[in-house]
This record gives sequence, C-alpha cells and structure tokens, in this order.
Amino acid sequence: MAFCSDDALLTQEQAIFTALQAEVRYSLVGDQLRISYDDGRQALVYRSQP
Repeated sequence: MAFCSDDALLTQEQAIFTALQAEVRYSLVGDQLRISYDDGRQALVYRSQP
C-alpha cells in the first residue's frame, strides 16, 4: 500500500524500494550518501540539508 498520491513520488518510492532490495553498495562522502545498485549502473544520492 502506498501513501503518495503524486505519480512522480510513487515512481521515486518504487525506485528506492527496488534499489534497497537488490545487492547494494554505499559510500558516505561529506554530506552525500550514495547507494549504488544494478552493478553500479544506477544510484540513489542523498544530501544533508544545511
């Protein structure tokens, strides 16, 4: 069950769940967390807010 009503948010949410269910690697550099998946061909990137 999804709690988002916006299609763009639903797509983003699905990408996150797909990535986290796959074999992943992550790196933390400065204020950026990068979660790589799909043999490094795709990544989720998060940055901290000031």
